[in-house]
Amino acid sequence: MEDGQRPPFGAETPESEAEAAARRRTYSIGSLAAEFGLTARSIRFYEDEGLLSPAREGQHRIYTYKDRGRLNLICRGKRLGFSLAEIKEFISLYDVDGNLISQMTFGLRLARERIASLERQRLDVEQTLFELRQIEHDLVEHLRDVGSDPDTPEALQSSLQPETDLPVVSSQRPKQARTEE
Repeated sequence: MEDGQRPPFGAETPESEAEAAARRRTYSIGSLAAEFGLTARSIRFYEDEGLLSPAREGQHRIYTYKDRGRLNLICRGKRLGFSLAEIKEFISLYDVDGNLISQMTFGLRLARERIASLERQRLDVEQTLFELRQIEHDLVEHLRDVGSDPDTPEALQSSLQPETDLPVVSSQRPKQARTEE
């Protein structure tokens, strides 16, 4: 292989001393919490859920490079909208086969489902925005038809302040009068 070329995807590459040192490094709960913007309580919760399993030295938790990688996957999965159960299953598939086919197939299915869900939500938001813009247009036209400029600061400000001469409407249902039989 010529200089500057990358090895094919999945090909074994010799590990540098820096990479080997990074794999041997350990982390405290505080350092991981700070790095990922979490609380120690959140990290302990992930432990309780079986997503992380740090070693212990007395009362101290010792997190490995692998635990840090799992925490990174947990945070990314949560950010992308996956449930903890889905994240846990994805992580658990890491050791199923050497080529990670089970894990990658599961991840692909989850990603496609999430994409479809987000596409549906986007369509719903676009429909809502279309309807609100139509209402806005109709209201602006009505205000202009009656001689009011809807874009003046006074009109905008008065529309935000409640009218004081309007009757107060109760949110409770009126009580039905009892009829004697």
